[in-house]
Parts: sequence; structure tokens; C-alpha cells
Amino acid sequence: ERRSASRRPVRFGLTTNGSLLDDRVVSFLEEHRFRIQVSFDGLAQDLSRRKGSRRVLTERIARLLRSPALQVETNSVFTPRTVTFLSGSLKLLHDLGVPEIHLSLSSLDPWPRAALAELRRQLRAYGRYARSRPGPGGRPPLDLFRPANGNAVFICVAGSDRVAVAPDGTVWGCHLFIDHFWGRRRSTEARRYNLGRIDRFQNPSPSRLAEIRAPYAGLSAFRFRTPDGPCWACPDVGDCAICPLDASPPGGEIGLIPAWTCRTEKILREARDWFQTIRAF
Repeated sequence: ERRSASRRPVRFGLTTNGSLLDDRVVSFLEEHRFRIQVSFDGLAQDLSRRKGSRRVLTERIARLLRSPALQVETNSVFTPRTVTFLSGSLKLLHDLGVPEIHLSLSSLDPWPRAALAELRRQLRAYGRYARSRPGPGGRPPLDLFRPANGNAVFICVAGSDRVAVAPDGTVWGCHLFIDHFWGRRRSTEARRYNLGRIDRFQNPSPSRLAEIRAPYAGLSAFRFRTPDGPCWACPDVGDCAICPLDASPPGGEIGLIPAWTCRTEKILREARDWFQTIRAF
């Protein structure tokens, strides 16, 4: 904050499961006007995470939302096993008043045909609910249901206008890289994306900045591929935004997209386009 006073402003964010958000921590976050993204799986929380954490997190999210100094977001992850909870979970977050709801689908397990059909049904059920209860300014809180930002090939912004600090003090282009390389920081690939320790990172030279950005600059859909072939050959590449880390299992090859992730991504795009056409009831 001191160093950025005469330069472009710096904004701080925290991705958390919420377990340590006591009053002392929240006061610190309020003082520095943090953006808080809480990982919360809604009705599936007790099944996919720690039993009993659903009630606690619901109360803590409500507490964060009462603070005008904080920008609060949630991210909910669903699997083929928990997809039946999707609509009800999004309704819960919607009714809590979360202004920015993110939806993620696990790529760790294959999505069979029945799970894909259930995903379509759940998205439409919540879509009708969201249409009848628009957010502030008529803006849907679920980012999926907002209009697409034109036709552009996905490029990862990690390391370009943001960095993430891990609990051990190492710096990465995005918080997703921290989890991806957890437990294997000394691998050759991890060393490419590890930007060094925070105490050495604070005053990088222009040449060091260029060196830092180089591995992240290659994270474009044109460099990704699926078992069926390269992503650049897909007719939907200009309307696809698959994050290479979300699509890769921990420790897997970055940029290798599982076939079922392509199928779930297509269903999400269809749901977005469908939502733009329906009317509130």
C-alpha cells in the first residue's frame, strides 16, 4: 500500500474455506478492503467438505456481507456425485445476497451421461429462479448467466496483472498454481511457475519481470489440447474459457483438457445463452 501510493493502486484478495475467519481476521480484512472469495459448496458442503461446516460458513458469509468494506464472492464446486445439489445451493447463495457467485465443475472424475443430463436440469431450475429474482440493477449474481464478453480466445491472466502468495511465502501467478503444485514444489514444471519468495519479489527489475511473465504468457487456448486433438482446431475455441488449472487434476499436465471437461463446458455455454432468452415468471 505504501509503495503503490504514487503508482497504480494495489488491491488485495483472499481465497479461503472460511474456517479461520474470526472477528480479528475480518477486522484486518476490512481495514485493507479485501476481496474475499469463500469456497462454499452450499447444500453439498457437509458431503464434500467437513461435516458441520455448512451451517458455520452460512453464518460467516452473512457476516462478511454486512461489511461495506469487503467485496464478497463465493465459489461452489460440484462433482457428478453432488450435482443434484447445484440448483438448491445456488438458490441458498442467491437468497443470502451474495453479489458474485462462481460455479466450478470438478474435472477429477469423468462425467457420465446421466450426470450431464442432471447438470442441464439443475442449471435450468436455478435459471428460472434467478430470472424471477434479479440481483441489484437486474444483474444476475451467478457470473455464468451474464452475457459473454465477445468472441475471444481464452488467455490466462495469471502473472500479468496479479500474483498470489502461498502460506509458505512463495509467489505464484495465481492461487490455483499453489494447490496444483502442493507437495511437489521442486519439480521442473513447478520451478517454472514459482516466482520466488515474497521478500525477494518486492522490487523485481524489468528483466526479472519479463522472465516472470514468460511461462504464464503461454497459457492460451491455442496451446491447450484434448484427447481428441488441439483446442485451436475446435470450432468453439472462441467461446470457450476453460482454465488450464481447473481442468487439470493436481499434479497433472497443465493444458491437457479431459474430454468430459469439454462436455461440461459446452453445457455451461448453452445454459448461459438459454438464460439470455427466457423471461421471468
